[in-house]
Amino acid sequence: MAGGILGAFASLDLFFFYFFHELALVPTFIMIGVWGRGEQKNYATFQITMYLSVGALIALLGLIALYLESGANTFDIPALAEQFRQNPLSANAQRFIFPMLLFGFGILVSLWPFHTWPSRVRFSASPTAMLHAGVLKKFGSTVSFGLPCQCCPMRRKAGCR
Repeated sequence: MAGGILGAFASLDLFFFYFFHELALVPTFIMIGVWGRGEQKNYATFQITMYLSVGALIALLGLIALYLESGANTFDIPALAEQFRQNPLSANAQRFIFPMLLFGFGILVSLWPFHTWPSRVRFSASPTAMLHAGVLKKFGSTVSFGLPCQCCPMRRKAGCR
């Protein structure tokens, strides 16, 4: 888990950022399934796997759309930021990409209305859940608001900073 988190924080490439973030989630599934406690630990493992897989898929689709719309032909974050400063995304592209990134990463960090699954997971595996809540959710929260607002300047005018 630590390697994935460090890799994601150190990454300056969207592909590796996404890869390392997902890599950090794999031990979470295993720790809850193996060392969880209570009668519902298997259900909690299944539920966290399903929610996080759906959120990760939506976020991946948003990142791919961002790559395709940028025209920079790179996943390098500084190069993409420079590309967006010089050639902002069209309003239609922003309306398509921003919700995908926000909802994809929002599901990963269990923003409302996707906030019902973490309570069952926390009761089934409290030490693992503390690692997940303490590190991965905070990391995902930063990304869920920072990346879409940085890439979609139209949303910046609406309140993103």
